[in-house]
Order: sequence, then C-alpha cells, then structure tokens
Amino acid sequence: MKQKKYLHLIVETYLEIQDALFHYEHSNGLQDSDIMINLKKKMFQEKILRYQKIARKKHSVSENEFENGCLIAIDFLKERTYLNAFIEKNRLNDYRTEIKGSEELNGDEIKVLKEKITKEIEEFDIEDYLSPLSNFEKSLKGKISNNDSQIIELFFEGIDFENDKKTNEPESIDLSDTSTTEKIIYLKKLGVLDFLKDKQPFLSSTNKLATVLSAITGARSTTIQSMINPIFSKNIDDKNNPLNSEKTVKKVENRLTDIDYNIK
Repeated sequence: MKQKKYLHLIVETYLEIQDALFHYEHSNGLQDSDIMINLKKKMFQEKILRYQKIARKKHSVSENEFENGCLIAIDFLKERTYLNAFIEKNRLNDYRTEIKGSEELNGDEIKVLKEKITKEIEEFDIEDYLSPLSNFEKSLKGKISNNDSQIIELFFEGIDFENDKKTNEPESIDLSDTSTTEKIIYLKKLGVLDFLKDKQPFLSSTNKLATVLSAITGARSTTIQSMINPIFSKNIDDKNNPLNSEKTVKKVENRLTDIDYNIK
C-alpha cells in the first residue's frame, strides 16, 4: 500500500466515527466525556483492524508493514496540523501572502519564512510542508485540527495487532483418533524418527526406540518395531513399512499441509 493510502485510511476512519456519533453525543450532552472517548476509541480500533485484515488478504501486507504505515501517516498528520496551527497563530500566512500571492514558495522565500518561525518547530522540514499539497491533503483543511491528530494518535496507540492475530487464529484440528500407522508416518514426516535415530541409544538399537515410541503413541512396542525396522533397514522385509501405504501417507501429508507445515 502506498503511504498516502494509510493517511487516507486513518483520516477517513476517524471522520466517519465523528460523523456517526455527532448527533448522539450532542443530544445527550456527552461531548468529550470518557464514555464517548472510549466508545470512539473502540470503534476506531475495530475499523483499523478490519482494514488490516483486508490489506493482508488483498495486498499481502503484513501486520508490521500495516502498523508502520499507519504510524508514519499519523506522524505526518501531527506535524502537518501542528505546523498549520502554528502558522495560523503567528499570522505567518499573512507574511507568506506578502512575499508571494501563490501557494508555492521558492528556495529564497522559504529561507526567509523559516527565519520567521521560532525554534519551537525547527524540528520540522519546512520545505516539505510548504510544497504543493495533494488534493486529499487540501481537503483536510478545516476537518482535522491539531487536537484531532493527537486524538487519532491516542486511539491508535492501544491497537494490538499481534493479539488480534492470535484471537483470529483458527481452532486446532483434533487428530486424537489417529491410527498407529498414521502416527508413525507423522513422526517420520515431521523428522522426529530421524532425529531420534541419530541419538544414542537409538542409533544402535531400534528396539529401544520402539520402546520409547510406545510410550508416546500408546501402541505396543512390538507393533512399532515391526513398522520402523523396514524404515531404517533395507535388508528387512518391508511389508509392514507404513510408508508403503500411499493412501495413508497422502492423508497424513494433507493434514500437515492444512496446518501450513512444509513437507520436505
């Protein structure tokens, strides 16, 4: 998403909520009350999280990328509205008009104007803020004040993108009824069998590995040993090798794919 999209998103979301609740808060005398602030904050956060999900699905925008884009837009908005308020307060627009009737200033004129602005806003890049505005930025005049931009920042600070991601994570799949054959295939596909077989005492004893796996799977150790022997030894009859069952192997692989596991 382009940066101006984030600015548009933040501002429009804020204005929509302000408009939606304007009549209610004024008719009930709740302007600037804690009730209305908390309600607006909740609505703002819900809308932003909803837009974040859309951005992820349609544009493959990560949570971090979306959050950073919004933060940059809010910083820009704060600086823009603060500078505009400062210019209005100090009647710098009048001075600006005296220099030139156009909205654009050249380098020398900007230098003169910068000298008129106190050290209070020296941190801002005056050239950027006096450059021609986009149509959308021009439309903000009179709609978003310096106070509004601070409220937007306050509303945004409480959004927990990571918690929302966890909350919306799909429920786990129950595989408790998995057969012994499937369990051995799972252990093989997940790399557990190979990992354990490289460790002592399992490196030299498949029997001991079968004993441990019987504790994990709940199956008899003799049954497990008849399955894993042909997996690790080509010299043994592989009629009991669970990997020979293409249908069962495919079933296990599909289950692992469903949970986004990368099968090697």
